[in-house]
Amino acid sequence: MPKHCTICYHENREQIERDILEGKLSYKAIGIRYGFSTMPVQGHKKHMGAVTAPTTRVSTISAADSLCDQIVALEDRALRLLDTAEKAKHLSVAVSAIREVRAIIELKAKLSGDMVSKTVSVHHTPEWVRIRGALMTALQDYPTARAAVVAAIKETESGDTEVTERVSIST
Repeated sequence: MPKHCTICYHENREQIERDILEGKLSYKAIGIRYGFSTMPVQGHKKHMGAVTAPTTRVSTISAADSLCDQIVALEDRALRLLDTAEKAKHLSVAVSAIREVRAIIELKAKLSGDMVSKTVSVHHTPEWVRIRGALMTALQDYPTARAAVVAAIKETESGDTEVTERVSIST
């Protein structure tokens, strides 16, 4: 079971979030004020979502509260469903619940900035250039196959086609 954020369940959560958002106190000072170390305060700020700029607007704090509450409630519910499914030995339901928990963890990571989605192009890396050269050399005596490979490479390099891996297993 993942550890829950102690600040999310703290009786002074709204004031702690206001202190974080105002930016007048250090994380250490906020922690001392409410009986935490610095780490829970920093961790809570990360999953408060996009509302981390210093501000005192009540609507902004309410939005952060609402988002945090919704994510925590959804995670708790998914974890309860997972536990129930596992106890009942409903494996397909348990696997579905695991997927949902994973998606919630991914959402929290994205909101906290711990996970950034990137598209990486390998078409100009030295490794790909070597592999492409080796393919062309190997196919030199097979002009039809070489032409098909060249066409496929051009399609993938232009970004017009998604490459799928096909694996055949012989027994």
